[in-house]
Amino acid sequence: MGDLAALGTGYLASKGLDWAFSKIGDLVIRRCSEKRAAAFLKTFLDAIQRGEKNRCISEILDRYLSKDEYRETIFSAYKRVVFSETEETGPKIIALVTARNLRGEPKDADQGVCKIAETLTDVDFSAFYEFSVEHIHQVELDANCSEIRVDWAEAKRENAISGYVNLEDFIGSWAVKLDQLKYVNFWSTNEVDELIPRWRGEDDSGVRQGDVTFTIRSFFTLFAPAIETLKLLKTLKAGGVV
Repeated sequence: MGDLAALGTGYLASKGLDWAFSKIGDLVIRRCSEKRAAAFLKTFLDAIQRGEKNRCISEILDRYLSKDEYRETIFSAYKRVVFSETEETGPKIIALVTARNLRGEPKDADQGVCKIAETLTDVDFSAFYEFSVEHIHQVELDANCSEIRVDWAEAKRENAISGYVNLEDFIGSWAVKLDQLKYVNFWSTNEVDELIPRWRGEDDSGVRQGDVTFTIRSFFTLFAPAIETLKLLKTLKAGGVV
């Protein structure tokens, strides 16, 4: 009897797992994948048709699917899409990069751009874009520079010891992520504005203390992958393809 009960329990557990896998596969994996795939494919198809408006999209797609190297490029891109943190912006950026690679127009920064597309969320991309509108001139993006320096903040502090800035608090999580990927470099400078030697007691060594006012200026440098990502973001915002 015990063996029969154990067998019955095992059967139910197995059926329960099958049911759970089915539900998760349908409601989580398939639906989440479909959203990313849809964002990627629509942008990809629009991009590969650029300059070939007189040709049927199916004809253009067949041409790209006819060669192993092209199929491998699309498959590699889709793997990035599946694991991207964002459902919309990241897959669209990967689609634009993939399309221009298939057209034979790759850029050195493309691998980094795809890494950024996998890592940032839609909220990050939106914040990055809004920050760029305020702090980065379009002429700098159009100049095709490998680096762009941005003077983004200035603050007055008294008796400051360090110019350390918490990136997430002052700019946003996108800045932290790009910094971790080594696609931006942040730094700050302290400049003494005023030294007021009025009496404020003594420190532990017996030295008299005064008031020091600093101006803390914060800068960062955008490197090529971040610059190229920003260009593609602006293209998507404008509703275009590259």
